Amino acid sequence: GLISGSPLTSASTTYVHYFDAAGQPLGQEDKGMGAELSCWYLPTSWPPGQVIQDLYVMPAGTTAVRIGLYTLSDGQIQSLGNALSIPLP
Repeated sequence: GLISGSPLTSASTTYVHYFDAAGQPLGQEDKGMGAELSCWYLPTSWPPGQVIQDLYVMPAGTTAVRIGLYTLSDGQIQSLGNALSIPLP
């Protein structure tokens, strides 16, 4: 899950990018404001320090994921913090 470090004041979207063993993208999912609203509760409601969990279904062959947050400003994606890349066992 994600850990909220400080209160989010803007409508943000979580994302997960999926990669195969060669580092090629297999797909992505975006959840929250600006995308399909399917997260458990809005990111602006996340208390600082709380671990946030959500359900994502990985495509077959996924060996790594990259997760993060973004917001839309004038139709442009603005990253919130640094994305986290995680190799899977």
